[in-house]
Amino acid sequence: MKPTEFLREILVPLTSPPVVLAMLLFFVLFQVVMLATVFGQVIAFVLAAQLVVFVLPAMLRYLMVVLEARAFGREPAALDIDLFPWVGNVWTLFPILHVAAVAYLFLVTQSYLGQQVATGAALLYVFFLPASLVTLAMTRSVLASLNPVTILKLIQRRGFAYLIGPMFALFGCWLVVRINKTFDADTLAQFACFYFIFAAFALFGGLIRSLNPEREIDIPMPAGIDAERERELHLVNRTAVLN
Repeated sequence: MKPTEFLREILVPLTSPPVVLAMLLFFVLFQVVMLATVFGQVIAFVLAAQLVVFVLPAMLRYLMVVLEARAFGREPAALDIDLFPWVGNVWTLFPILHVAAVAYLFLVTQSYLGQQVATGAALLYVFFLPASLVTLAMTRSVLASLNPVTILKLIQRRGFAYLIGPMFALFGCWLVVRINKTFDADTLAQFACFYFIFAAFALFGGLIRSLNPEREIDIPMPAGIDAERERELHLVNRTAVLN
C-alpha cells in the first residue's frame, strides 16, 4: 500500500460526508448516554441499554458498509435506518461477537494467567481480526470469516502490507490512552476513539483493494437469471477472490 493510499483510507472519516455524518451521529448518541449519568443511575441505565441494543449494532453494521465500500474503492453509502433493526442481513451483526470475544478473552486470561498473558492474547486476536472482518464483508459468511485457512490465505496474499491494519488499530488504542492521560479530556479521547474505529475499518477495506475485487467480483450476470441465483453467484465470486 502506497503512502497516499494509506492516507486516503485513514482520512475517510474526515473527508467522506456520509461517513463524517454517521460518525458524528454515533458519537453524539454516545455522549447523550454519558451525560445522562447526572440525572441518576436509572435513566443512565435505560439509555445505556438502548445504546447497546440499537445503536451499537447499527454502528458495527455501518462499519461493515464502510469496509466493503473501500474494498471496492467506492464512496461509502449514507447511514440507513434499515441498519438499526436486528432483522435482516444477520451477517453484519457478527462483529458484535468479535467485540464480546476480545473483551471476554482479555478478562478471563487476565484472571487466570495475569496481565501480560492477557495482553498478548488480545494482541494476537487483533492481529487476525482485520482478515476475519474482510472475509466476512467479502463472503457474507460467518463460517468463512472463522475459517483459519481462509484467514491465513488472505494474510499470505497481502504479505507484509497486511500488518498495516492491526498496527494502525493498536496505534489508535495507544494514542487514545495517551490523549486521555495527557490532557485529562475524556470527550477528546472518546472522539479520537470513534475516529480510529472508523478509520481502521476503511483501512481494512483499502488493504484488499489491490486484489482487484472490483474486476474479479463484479461479473455481469446473463439476462434472465433470477435475483436469488444472481446473489448466490455473486457471493461465490466474492469468495473466490480470497482463495
